[in-house]
Amino acid sequence: MKLALAPLLALLAAAGDLRAFDVTGQVIGASRSPNYWVLLAEDASPRVFTAETDAPPNCRSGDTIRARGGTRTNERGEQCFYATNIVKTGRSPLPETIEIAGSQINDDGLLYRCVRMRGVVSAVNRDDTNIAWNQLTLRTPTGKVCAVVQNDACPIAELTPLIDAEVELSGYVTQFGSMLRFLGNELALFDEGGIAVVKGPPEDPFAAPKLKSARALHRQRVEGVVLAADRNRVYIRTDKFDFLPIIVTDDALPQAGAHVTAVGYVEPDLLYLQLADALVKEEPCPFEPPATARAVDPETLFTDERGRARANAKHYGKLIRISGHVVNTQDSIRQGRWLQLACGRHEILVDVARLWNDMDLAALADCRIDVSGYSLARFERDAASSWIPRFKGFFIVPRCASDITILSRPPWWTTTKLLCAIGLLLVLLVAILAWNQSLRTMSERRGERLAQERVEHVRAELKVEERTHLAVELHDSISQVLTGIALQVDSAATANAGKSAAVERPLSIARQMLASCRKELQCCLWDLRSRTFEEKDLNEAILRAIGPQVGRTKVSVRFNVPRERLKETTVQAILRIARELVTNAIRHGHATEIHVAGECQGDVIRMSVRDNGCGFDPSSAPGPSQGHFGLRGIRERLSRFDGGLKIDSAPGGGAKVTISLQINAEQPA
Repeated sequence: MKLALAPLLALLAAAGDLRAFDVTGQVIGASRSPNYWVLLAEDASPRVFTAETDAPPNCRSGDTIRARGGTRTNERGEQCFYATNIVKTGRSPLPETIEIAGSQINDDGLLYRCVRMRGVVSAVNRDDTNIAWNQLTLRTPTGKVCAVVQNDACPIAELTPLIDAEVELSGYVTQFGSMLRFLGNELALFDEGGIAVVKGPPEDPFAAPKLKSARALHRQRVEGVVLAADRNRVYIRTDKFDFLPIIVTDDALPQAGAHVTAVGYVEPDLLYLQLADALVKEEPCPFEPPATARAVDPETLFTDERGRARANAKHYGKLIRISGHVVNTQDSIRQGRWLQLACGRHEILVDVARLWNDMDLAALADCRIDVSGYSLARFERDAASSWIPRFKGFFIVPRCASDITILSRPPWWTTTKLLCAIGLLLVLLVAILAWNQSLRTMSERRGERLAQERVEHVRAELKVEERTHLAVELHDSISQVLTGIALQVDSAATANAGKSAAVERPLSIARQMLASCRKELQCCLWDLRSRTFEEKDLNEAILRAIGPQVGRTKVSVRFNVPRERLKETTVQAILRIARELVTNAIRHGHATEIHVAGECQGDVIRMSVRDNGCGFDPSSAPGPSQGHFGLRGIRERLSRFDGGLKIDSAPGGGAKVTISLQINAEQPA
């Protein structure tokens, strides 16, 4: 089978580091995820080829192939072979393998060599980094070895029954996958004949021999009483061991006091022995009453008999009782299921994972408690230069919920609440200061406004007083003179009584003009004595201005213009125009209803006076020549404000007069 070249060769040639190869040899190992082969070339040198073809051939261990492609150096300085043309040429027996010990797996000279080794399978798992592969843990006299095999060639269901069987594994030495490559080497098994069972596992795993040797490869059996249990460990007491940790593979752990039988593989702990990959079953025996914990000073866990600072190993695995203050929060207890217990200068952890369903552990936050349990040392490999894990302290494993007693609950008034209260008081103080400043500003503005209003009031009083004085002077002088002139005109008209028509007409016009002057003077005197111009509401000001002329006539006023936008001269013009129009509607039109309306559109005021009187013809309305100066006076007032006047009326149809003027745009007369 021959495959087309991939474009990788062109890319490698462009990079300048391409070196072509053409090699023939036998495949000793292959992977389909990802695609690569370990090829034993004709010169007996093993090489690893990565497939760069669109459809790589299904090569297996023992196939002979011819591969062509190019090599280049990757970012790690390794020479890589990229096969882009692969042809199967046949199949031949695999070369003879060499037998090695487990401790030799990391020898550089054995990389990609065909080897075999014997041992006992202690665990079978799916490879977490590449689920296409399965892992076997092989225990040998010189150490443990990780062996891998493709799931297609040997499913995990076929591997699980091999646990505790003595086997001989054949394959080639390779590095761990790219994610775990720095862990060292592993044994990749041949697709066929990679696993040979030398001695099968016992039918009953609990028929294993009793624990006698720490060097045994097979499972060993222990019997005892459960002292405590945490996440995946059971701690028991046997006839030989007062305290033996057992790492179990099942989540269903027995309770403290139960009699159990456990089988597993003996491994050294940092301070003790432990039973790993163990199976545990309970025996039908009565529970033993719990032992009484011995109260100890937490300081003795970290000092020796002479008071020197060091971890005191004599407390390892002992049932002790200590008191302390829980310093972690409820959230951290829920997440980690640990209690951080402050005991003087030291902090001790309490593993409460197995007690989570038995009590409300989060409620222990900030409480002072008394804890009974077995003390264990915890280590952490947090330094690459340290071969031995560093001692990080002790932790306590309680047996049951009754091993934790609350000595005192947190006071209602805590530091956190105190800080919150202080913060709240500070916020309240800032708010009060801000409010006081706001009140002070408002008070100052109110005071300024009141002072300004008082000044305006005084000014208004002075104006009223001055206008009153002027009104008295006008009344005592001009008004009396006009009255005298009117009497003389009346006397002249009486003397002429029908004698001369040429004299009677001028006298009549003079009488009309004198009446108009007296009327205008009366209005001026009323304005001078009135406080209408000080009104803040123009509706009320207009009603007061037209009040003396209205009598029983029904008048409605709707004037929607803000008083503060208008100067006093503008207000005076509006009031006098409104009074003149209302007076004309009542006197000449005999109106019984009058409507005064006004609004502001930008800088233009529009006002209308509409009545239900007899109406008139605007084109033939009497003017100054007939002694009528009302409409002419209105037009003269409006001209000073760039305003205009429009009359809509007809005999018998009432009248509507509309005026417009610019706000505060008074021009000199």
